[in-house]
Formats: sequence, structure tokens, C-alpha cells
Amino acid sequence: GLLFAACQSEAEAMRVVCDAPIACTKCMEAPPADKAILLARHITEGVRNDEVKKMFSGLASVSAEEKVRLLADRAKAAGITKCAMLEVWAQ
Repeated sequence: GLLFAACQSEAEAMRVVCDAPIACTKCMEAPPADKAILLARHITEGVRNDEVKKMFSGLASVSAEEKVRLLADRAKAAGITKCAMLEVWAQ
């Protein structure tokens, strides 16, 4: 457990962020008001990479457009071409 926790790559962490809507079905079935909270919780629990943790907690304080742009850039940098979380946020 611990060894793995220490070395989650940025790409793996970004995959957790991007795949949250797919991985967390209960998040997506929740009422709209709860959806964002549940997704954020799912991501916070799944991401162990410090850089991505910082990036994600920083997203709380930026506008919706900026949030989408930052996540898109980060996903692209991690080599992720399809990010489900982006589609959720872009709605």
C-alpha cells in the first residue's frame, strides 16, 4: 500500500481525475447539487500525486472556463486524449 501511494505518477493521478465520472457511478446518479461534491470527494480520495492534488484544490478558486482550460492542459500534458471530467465540467 504505502509504497504505491508514494509513487503515483502525474499521468496516473490525472487519469483518476479524468475518469471520475466513469469510475464513480453513484456520483453521476446523484442529484445535480451533490454531483460536484461527490466527484470532488472521489478525486480527492483517489489522487495521491502532490502536484495533481495541488492543481485540483486550486481549481476550486477559479472560474468554470478557467477550470476547464487548466484541466484540459493538464490532461493533454499527461497524454490523456479523452477526459470524461472535462465533459462534465464543460456542460
